[in-house]
Amino acid sequence: MKRLVFTKYEGSIVCVLFDGNLPVEINIESAQRPGLLGNIYTGKVKDVKKNINAAFVDIGMEKNCYYSLEDNSFPIYTHGSEKEFPVSGDEIIVQISKEAVKTKPPALSSTLKFSGRYVLIETGKNSFGVSHKIDDENRKRLSELFSPLRLENTSVIIRTNAKDARDEEIYAEIRHFNNIITEELPRWKTRKACSVLMKNEPYYIGVLREFSAEDFDEIVTDDTEILSEIEDFMLEYFPLDKDKLKYYADKTFSLSNLYGIKSTLTGALAKKVWLKSGAYLVIEMTEALCVIDINTGKKISSKDKESNILEVNKEAAYEIIRQLRLRNISGMIIADFIDMKSEESKEELLSYLKNLASADKTGVKIHGFTTLGLVEMTRKKVRMSLYEQYKNAYNEINQKSG
Repeated sequence: MKRLVFTKYEGSIVCVLFDGNLPVEINIESAQRPGLLGNIYTGKVKDVKKNINAAFVDIGMEKNCYYSLEDNSFPIYTHGSEKEFPVSGDEIIVQISKEAVKTKPPALSSTLKFSGRYVLIETGKNSFGVSHKIDDENRKRLSELFSPLRLENTSVIIRTNAKDARDEEIYAEIRHFNNIITEELPRWKTRKACSVLMKNEPYYIGVLREFSAEDFDEIVTDDTEILSEIEDFMLEYFPLDKDKLKYYADKTFSLSNLYGIKSTLTGALAKKVWLKSGAYLVIEMTEALCVIDINTGKKISSKDKESNILEVNKEAAYEIIRQLRLRNISGMIIADFIDMKSEESKEELLSYLKNLASADKTGVKIHGFTTLGLVEMTRKKVRMSLYEQYKNAYNEINQKSG
């Protein structure tokens, strides 16, 4: 049984995907202050730093946001201005492309992204594509059917979820986003600086949007507001699966207690993760990368030592891939497995890792052993890590209570 649990816990909204009793994915956000990723604003350029080829833009937050001049070749100016690069005092339409992380402010982009369940549309580009996870016959059919709907200076990507959608559902999404670009965007250009032009949907709907109907057997929540939002989403995108949504009404024993949300979060944020063999992982997050050390936890017998080490390393590999998804760890990841002498053992471990990584929809690449004998991996960044999500939510709760 794959079950999605949405609940409010200690001032935050927590979403956990369970496979049986095992948590496999967690997301958390402050209930008081929703995330800003994807929001669109009219920003005012405050300062241009030519030495770093960037500008800092005021969108009405406490700190000015980072805007790369190199990555934004097509600024969207308000009030009819047309220049290759913005200067101090210019007003531009921007979208938050990366949330604030540690000491870094949010990053802004002039490429506006509109992400639906079936399509992703971006401004400032000229392309059309269909997910490679859709079979060739349907990819060709979808391309022929929907590529004529692409607007000038936009890109359209038909997402993997479209393989199960009706053509009219895909068409409706494309039409909806095209209307925003052709009708709303011209109006946005007349708005004053620091205006909020479009807010992103609640984060838990964004999380749910990434799933297919077969990814879950049940959705459970004990919050009426969350229930209503998810119910509307289900009716639009999963009408045949709407009965999977359940409301937990028991006030004597909370949903958080029923599914052990506290212990689940504690375990997913802990540095040490124990394995059944007695070995354990130590997961360290740094500014630049994630480092994972594998320790045996006990002495390994000299008899068949190489094969025993390989088995422990494979057990660790399974848990590492699970933890990357559970904690939403992205970027560069270095794993220090227990030393093996045999090249065959190393190749077997890498093959096993790659097979495990292929099941992660976010995209994990196994780059192999470095010259120091460490395994290098990368994982695509989609949203903040669980640690960053938790810290942001916790800091927000402390500020409110203080």
